[in-house]
Amino acid sequence: MEILKKKSGFTLIELMVVVAIMGILSTVAIVNYASIGKKSTVTMAAQNLASDIRRVQSFALNGKIADSNRGRWGVYFDLASSSNYIIFADKDLNNLRASSEDYEVVNLPKNVKIKNVDPGPASTVVYIPPDPKILISSSTISTSTVTLSDPEGNNERKIEFNIFGLVDIE
Repeated sequence: MEILKKKSGFTLIELMVVVAIMGILSTVAIVNYASIGKKSTVTMAAQNLASDIRRVQSFALNGKIADSNRGRWGVYFDLASSSNYIIFADKDLNNLRASSEDYEVVNLPKNVKIKNVDPGPASTVVYIPPDPKILISSSTISTSTVTLSDPEGNNERKIEFNIFGLVDIE
């Protein structure tokens, strides 16, 4: 009399189902990982911009002098050059940026652009010591918002600053 042996193991169908499920999960994970990378790049650029605005505030508060600017410092945003913003020393004391006053051109990361400037399409924020008094676009505007975004517009961060010196990332 022959004794039937119980066979153990997986069938080919079971193995194919497991491999297919793992493939689907891997695809979802890779797609999500790519979008997280883009979001973190925009967030990092927003953090750097906020830090640069605070640095300009510090220049004005500490009376940092560049040529004859008497400690006036500003940041200039322009949608026409949406891949950078400019830190400038207001040498002629007119609360506006001139190309001869540029202190530093800050380039945004590769896939980050300035999407919107409010008020726009170009805006300046100037810090006038010793208070420092803050002017936005040389007028009585009390707040300004710069929106950074990836090229597709899926991930964006807004940096808001006001005449009281508050810089906030939304």
